[in-house]
Amino acid sequence: MVGWGMMYFTKIQLVVDAAYYDRVAASVANDWLAGRSSTWLELNAGNSAQPVLLIILLSSFYVLTLGVRALPLLIGLYCLITAWAPVWYYHVTLQLGASHRAALFAGRTVAFVPAFIFWSAALYKEGLILLLMGILLYQALQFQRSNNIASLMVVLVCLSAIGSLRFYLFPLLGLVFCAVILFPGRGISGAMLAVRLGVMIPLLGMVALIGVAAFLMVDDRASSTFGEWKEATQSQMPNSVEDAIRRIDLSRRDLANSRSGYLPDVRLNSIKDTVTFLPKGIAYFLFLPLPWHIGDIRQNMAIPDTALWLLVFYPLFLVGLLRLSLRDPSGVILLLFPALAMCCLYGLFIGNIGTAYRMRTQVWILLVPFVAIGWETLQGRNPFWVSNTRVADQPGFVPGLESTRRWAARRGGRSQRKPRFTLRRRREEGRQT
Repeated sequence: MVGWGMMYFTKIQLVVDAAYYDRVAASVANDWLAGRSSTWLELNAGNSAQPVLLIILLSSFYVLTLGVRALPLLIGLYCLITAWAPVWYYHVTLQLGASHRAALFAGRTVAFVPAFIFWSAALYKEGLILLLMGILLYQALQFQRSNNIASLMVVLVCLSAIGSLRFYLFPLLGLVFCAVILFPGRGISGAMLAVRLGVMIPLLGMVALIGVAAFLMVDDRASSTFGEWKEATQSQMPNSVEDAIRRIDLSRRDLANSRSGYLPDVRLNSIKDTVTFLPKGIAYFLFLPLPWHIGDIRQNMAIPDTALWLLVFYPLFLVGLLRLSLRDPSGVILLLFPALAMCCLYGLFIGNIGTAYRMRTQVWILLVPFVAIGWETLQGRNPFWVSNTRVADQPGFVPGLESTRRWAARRGGRSQRKPRFTLRRRREEGRQT
């Protein structure tokens, strides 16, 4: 709400994209209330660059208010939806075999880190994306362990919803699917792997056919003839590797020439230039802005978050990565593959600190479970790593505090330490008696 107030009463632009979504949603709702179809939806239903799902969600709210733009109430309801994200990342961390303490740390990190709060609460797409990614990861882990078809269907729905918000995340997060199939959890037989492939391939084909059919029905330009649709699609796709590199270079230079841009003189003219620049681009994407990069208000807002990750969370991530890779390699692949793919994509395309700060939340959210496990490892309070097999795969394991404590006690795990002040008080009481 502070950001909205600063935008409306001052010249400080904090939530420009969210204000655009609000205006478009209000116009779509007015069209629906007048009994006519929305011009914006007709023009942009087939445009993968527009957040159609978010616009429909906001428009539905304005229909319920009969066109009255009750912005504070809308922001409150949107926050109630996105506030479920910490709950899902708590359960994702539990599914990786971590303890209740580590899972709470993960959930609280998502709930209280400023980057996640800001981008989730200001009607930006990132709020829904982070929530859907949490549901996707949890259901993927469930499917990995139990081959539950319902979990598979939820994963497909989440992938489709994320693709409607940011189309390029659909293939990137599809790597989670590949990881589930190619790197199953322990104890999965070859026959069960064949069952997974037999179920997944028809479902993916069905989703692809439904998506193409829906696109042909809603897009008038595409529904005229398949030839015109094919020609329009080919005009948007790169014709060659050189054409793709040229488009990447244009996008990066456009962002780099803004006020908070970086490396504006870099040119990507060949595959060699792109491969050479990739490590540098990823480093700038993950580590900027540094404390001395003082600029406009949005750039300065990113400095405390980035410093927190540089000094605390990135080291904890490395510790958690080493710890979890020894216990649950398939879980590491599920989280790390999409994060690496996003880093490569954003490292090449992004040349702006503000944009990097916004997109980086999608990578940070995947690293939170590693951070929580690394924090618990350094605390020395990890009673659930009692064997080389993931605890969540052991018979009798039920996610939750008391049940996992009893299970660890039966397996010979180390009991929870009692607070030091309690022991000191007992000694004092003993001396008095």
